[in-house]
Amino acid sequence: MPAKITSLTTEGGAARDVRTFTCTNYSAGFTYDARGNRTTKSVGGASTPRTFGYDAFSRMTGCTNGSTTVSYTYDAVGRKVKRLKRDATIYPDSTYYVYDGLDPVCMVEFNPAHTECTTVTWLTRGLGVAPGIGNIVAQQRYTINFNGTAGTSVTHYYHPNHRGDTAYLTDASGVKAASYV
Repeated sequence: MPAKITSLTTEGGAARDVRTFTCTNYSAGFTYDARGNRTTKSVGGASTPRTFGYDAFSRMTGCTNGSTTVSYTYDAVGRKVKRLKRDATIYPDSTYYVYDGLDPVCMVEFNPAHTECTTVTWLTRGLGVAPGIGNIVAQQRYTINFNGTAGTSVTHYYHPNHRGDTAYLTDASGVKAASYV
């Protein structure tokens, strides 16, 4: 049975301005900056909230959750080109994004602590209204292990919600592999 929202508070009457909500066995609170960017998220009364930072263009530049920090770098035209995650390990995880014009083509993830490199290649459908507006419909993930074991290849398919955001991914047999709701 899905979780039932038992309380919800908003500011300004807009659903995007949710300040707190409580579901069965879950609660969260949020704060926002003057531009409407979420700056903190507190879950279940945690003493240390997750914090978010943004640049002058409202692009997320970083996120901190306890001892884990993630930072993002953008190029001159506003495309995300790098993600760096640091936590308790001495080796940060790095992700690099590659584009063909404005369309994302692939990303390469390096995880030195686990001695692997993963390449994700995206298949897009159409250009939509302008370049960079095409929908990603599938991704192929290939992992190379540097410890001598064979690499793996997995294909996932994207399923959007009513706004066009990715709601979940399924594998080749249609089984839900990840959810972003």
